[in-house]
Amino acid sequence: MAPNQREIQRQLSKKYNIVFDGPIDSIQNPTWPGTCNVIFRHIQELGKKEYAQYHEGISADFARVPWKYQVQSRAKRIAEKAKQCINARKNESGWRLSLESEVMARFTVEIACRICRGRLWRSEQEVATNTRSRNSINDPNSLQARQSRRQPCKCNPSDLSRDIQDQGISPLFDDRAEEAIQYAPELLEQLPTREERPDRVWGLQNTKRFARLLQLNRNIRSSPFRPDGEPIAFPFLIIEAKSEKGSDAFTNIQTQTSFAIRELLMIQQGLARAADEDVEWDAGPLVWFIAYKGEQWRVHAAYIDERDGKVFYRVVRLWSGEVDSLDNALRLLLIIDYIADWARDIYREGIARSLYKLASSDSTSLAQDEDIFSLAGNVADWISANPDRDDHVKCPAYEDPLHELDCKEGVLRDARFITTQLTGLLITAENLDEFLRTGKTDDETRKLTASLLGSIADPFQVKGNVLNELEISWTGSGQGLPEMPHPEETFLVVVTSRFYLTSNWDQVRELAYVAVSKSLVKDLKNIAQVPNNTFRTLQDAPMVKSLVVFSELLARSARDNLSACLSNLNLTTLSVLSTREEFHKSAWRMLPLNTEVRPNTIEKRIAIKFRHRNKTQDVLFDLYSSLAVEELGKSQNRRASRWNLACTERTKPMP
Repeated sequence: MAPNQREIQRQLSKKYNIVFDGPIDSIQNPTWPGTCNVIFRHIQELGKKEYAQYHEGISADFARVPWKYQVQSRAKRIAEKAKQCINARKNESGWRLSLESEVMARFTVEIACRICRGRLWRSEQEVATNTRSRNSINDPNSLQARQSRRQPCKCNPSDLSRDIQDQGISPLFDDRAEEAIQYAPELLEQLPTREERPDRVWGLQNTKRFARLLQLNRNIRSSPFRPDGEPIAFPFLIIEAKSEKGSDAFTNIQTQTSFAIRELLMIQQGLARAADEDVEWDAGPLVWFIAYKGEQWRVHAAYIDERDGKVFYRVVRLWSGEVDSLDNALRLLLIIDYIADWARDIYREGIARSLYKLASSDSTSLAQDEDIFSLAGNVADWISANPDRDDHVKCPAYEDPLHELDCKEGVLRDARFITTQLTGLLITAENLDEFLRTGKTDDETRKLTASLLGSIADPFQVKGNVLNELEISWTGSGQGLPEMPHPEETFLVVVTSRFYLTSNWDQVRELAYVAVSKSLVKDLKNIAQVPNNTFRTLQDAPMVKSLVVFSELLARSARDNLSACLSNLNLTTLSVLSTREEFHKSAWRMLPLNTEVRPNTIEKRIAIKFRHRNKTQDVLFDLYSSLAVEELGKSQNRRASRWNLACTERTKPMP
């Protein structure tokens, strides 16, 4: 880039609020999201490792972490190659060909053994999610639980010379080299060059899961490149290189790459906004920027800082070093390995969860990269199919006789048998004090109340008698259910339903709701210590006149139920803006309102839509599992009166 062009781009960077903040230890008042704190700390810790100390620990830890020998060998090879490039005075292409494939190898190779599926590698410092609900060791699908189950490959522990490239190709990530970034026309008119082509950009590869998700979200921009061949989705890492003998300073490299970094952040932010993600979104927006000039390498992280009505794209330097040194070559490898671990376990899954939320009409069939369950694809037919009314019969409780054949070798289940469960949390003036006393401290009570309000953040209004009708329609009778104390009282409600398989391979369909008396909202806000403008939508929620539509879920065939359970199908009530004639394309059903929607107007309505998971289910699960189990016991009609929590389970055959 010519000097005059560089200055134009530098001024444009200022105009568009792209800021390079320098080294992280020089920043007095950091503005990055809280989700970055642990990540940045881990990078700094890895940036202080010493080669000699790392070498000494290999023998002692070999059985547990056999890949350390490989990492040490790679660090030594990188340092030697860097010295060769210096002595040969190689140009930029020479440096890139010599080092990049070695440094970035972790993004290109498989990490599980093709024979035993044991781990061929784990990061020196493994990533941790900031979302507590997804980081619980008690949840078998949480990141922490999955990490605890990972075991090293033991097929050939004496093979210390195995090259990293022999591990197979990773199906998760892909890159683009020197490919033009597509900017908005108004920005492109101002840029001094016709095209910008970063040396290398890394993103997510289109596995079967991501291909389906992106197909269902065509309106979401996922790539900054022209459509050509297999695209990479939601790029997260940029590399820009210069020769050590060149005249370009690092500030020039930053200026040259500034708008490419901004573009990648904007793509991530576009998904976050569309999926209504909050500041705790694990996926970011976060973009990594690696700049190097010969043997001098720098690792940066870029994030978005919104304040005072302005959007800033800030880039902070986390580490720098000369990789002709063994210490720094090792540090760079460990940092890149950590970024690969983050991209695999945090970023990629965060992007997928957001796409699930947007592709709600088919999200339940997208839980895995491979189509493990042959019936999972039937969910689309399930959505559009009409219920079979003849199937919806009131049967006495049955137990699948195949349970008697259970053994350690396996189990058999009859798909006609399914457990029907109802769980409800009803908060009224009568039981509010008892509910609040559950918190052992003032802080616990505040958090409990805030969690309750959060579970009904997008509610509708109903009278108590409508909730009573819902329970009767789901259970088939009112027997064993707690009596509705105030049938004419107005409640703010969110209803969810899910189909799933238990750990014992039994099918379950569950209806759950949280209902809070509308008269308690002001007091609950005060107890939770939330600002007055928080949960503003509670008071003007639409009034629904009937919930019996949920009983249609009981009229599905055995095949439909099995498909839904295999796919872990989830539905929840959500508000949508819609005209009277419009039927929201991703809604399963629209709930009838007490007042007619006026023609040619946009008003709030309540839809039953498909969601991966939601706060209402989390609140109910936490309360039910921690407080109600001892009281409820194992009877078929159960009640925890202190919670006004009703739960009925009935098993019956589905022809």
